[in-house]
Amino acid sequence: MPQIHAVFVFFLLTLGCSVVATAFVGCGRPTSPTPAPTAEVGPLPEKPLTKSEVKKLVEKIGRATLSGDMETVIDLTYPALIDLIGGRKKMVAVMERITEDMKANGLTFSTYDVGEPGNFQSEGGNTFTVVPTKLEITSADTRIVTDNFLLGISPNGGRSWTFIEGGGLKDKKAVEKVLPKLPVGLRLPPVNEPKLLPK
Repeated sequence: MPQIHAVFVFFLLTLGCSVVATAFVGCGRPTSPTPAPTAEVGPLPEKPLTKSEVKKLVEKIGRATLSGDMETVIDLTYPALIDLIGGRKKMVAVMERITEDMKANGLTFSTYDVGEPGNFQSEGGNTFTVVPTKLEITSADTRIVTDNFLLGISPNGGRSWTFIEGGGLKDKKAVEKVLPKLPVGLRLPPVNEPKLLPK
């Protein structure tokens, strides 16, 4: 049980808190806020996406996570975070290493549930929404469940979206550096500790 918990926490921190913290605090990066670049994946739709369509994007992330399709996960990841990690190739390598470590410890992604996106809110030319998620990882005798969220960011009025995992946004200083200015009324949900349950 302790070994499973340690590997899972390592997975969360590597993709979330520690990635952001290392990129900014450990490497001494500039403190100016990072703008929200556009991920160019095909032509943009003519109209802003609806909440239902944004939810489908997060469900696509969920399916890619379960199947190990890290390229698709990165396609929908907030580009500034990819740059901070060292680029797309490095991020793929990091995620693949974590996945291999999980497999070596008998851990498997089993379910990825997506809730309804929150209201769209705008600030400084960017549009934001919070999408609840629930990820379950299983071993031979344990289920590890975490309630989390993805923060969606659109730099073009909702026509395209990328996302950043909520676990990496607990550090206020890191948030100020990795994200554009957030709307005053946007409330980021708390990220709960993973629950270890019998299978």
